[in-house]
Amino acid sequence: MKYRIRCTGRTRRQLVALARGYTDILSGMAKILVSIDDRLLKRLDHEATALGISRSALIRRLTAAALGEPLGPGAHPDVHAALDRLEEMGRDVHDTVDSTEIIRQMRDSR
Repeated sequence: MKYRIRCTGRTRRQLVALARGYTDILSGMAKILVSIDDRLLKRLDHEATALGISRSALIRRLTAAALGEPLGPGAHPDVHAALDRLEEMGRDVHDTVDSTEIIRQMRDSR
């Protein structure tokens, strides 16, 4: 099966990857070259390995945190809208049950 690939604004490497059937996972993401001290690079790699993420993912995470960018799935506006809807649904519920007490009783009965 042949696919048509839109070439506008793509690098040769991206076009080869697309032709081989890979998705364009890097669209909307710039690639940069950064010079960094060897000692710091070792620390970055160690931390990324400990977290189970790539070096790039760790650098993105650290950069976003340093610049005050919201992190994680909760940072997405759709998530905030869904949480607002959930809060609205529960606003009229006046429950007198103490869920913490129920959980304590269940825990203590084991």
